[in-house]
Amino acid sequence: MLSKYWTITSKPLWQADPSIFELREEEIQGGCIIKNLYVTLNPSLKPFLFTDINPGEHLPGDAVGICVKSNRTDIQVGDHVVHRTSISEYSKILDDTEHEHWYKKSWVKVLPQDVDPLLYLSVCGLAGLTAYIGMEYILKLQEGMTVGVSGASGTSGVLLAQMALKKGCEVIGFTSTQEKADWLESLGVKSIISENKSIEELDRETKKLVPEGFDAYMEHVSNLHLLNGINNMKLNGRIGLCGLMKSYTSQIAHGPNLLNVIANNINIKGYVVGRHYKMWEEFQEYILDKYDSFEFKQHIEHGLDKVPSTYDNLYNSYGKGKLVIKI
Repeated sequence: MLSKYWTITSKPLWQADPSIFELREEEIQGGCIIKNLYVTLNPSLKPFLFTDINPGEHLPGDAVGICVKSNRTDIQVGDHVVHRTSISEYSKILDDTEHEHWYKKSWVKVLPQDVDPLLYLSVCGLAGLTAYIGMEYILKLQEGMTVGVSGASGTSGVLLAQMALKKGCEVIGFTSTQEKADWLESLGVKSIISENKSIEELDRETKKLVPEGFDAYMEHVSNLHLLNGINNMKLNGRIGLCGLMKSYTSQIAHGPNLLNVIANNINIKGYVVGRHYKMWEEFQEYILDKYDSFEFKQHIEHGLDKVPSTYDNLYNSYGKGKLVIKI
């Protein structure tokens, strides 16, 4: 079976230009083969291009597809599956043990028949799992807590914000434009426009909305936002760190002053979803009962050839939401 797949021709030094992407062909034989229907590139791909992904290797990404050949007992021909294997027409599913690095594991799950498979690239998939882990195990949200979410209009951010609202929390979301702020407000999130704001300006606006500080705060964006979160935490507050989007496209900014972490006994914990796949079944019990009550944005491009332009737009999507490619 002939399949097209995306790789890189050289490792970038810092900012990866899509010109290093190359579409190649390969023959796939045997094993468990998935015909991909939709693929998506994650922002976290950016730092891995110059660390863990080598020229000639498949670009990894989340995908949903249908099984066309199987040598496994857990996946049958005709099953719809979600996986993180490759940005390609067809993907060969390997055993998890065949890759040591979490980002390259052939993670795959069979999907329920009564749910749109496309939802598994957003609310029901790893973006939703990222938010769920943040809610339950990192921030440990409870009713009545005041929660800050940096990058609140991003896919994981807006899902976490809504999960917190469903818990009975007050949620303050930081976002980049008035349009995104208006959308967050319509969901019940109090918003702060953070783009091009100094730390002093962010601090003033935060204290207007949250004079007593945050019980919990999730960082997705930058060291500047993290510093603002630290400076506005209550005693014994919890901060989750699952992304630093600004550092994916430019040199990382100087780190925040951590004195308030010491003085206020703040707990900061970083995490990546790829190390928490064991939470999948628990998350499915949560999300399948309420996925249709979540709002999020999604933009679909058509054709595998759109990978370079989609990558270029990952960090400048301006409210389009999750960028998905239909093959």
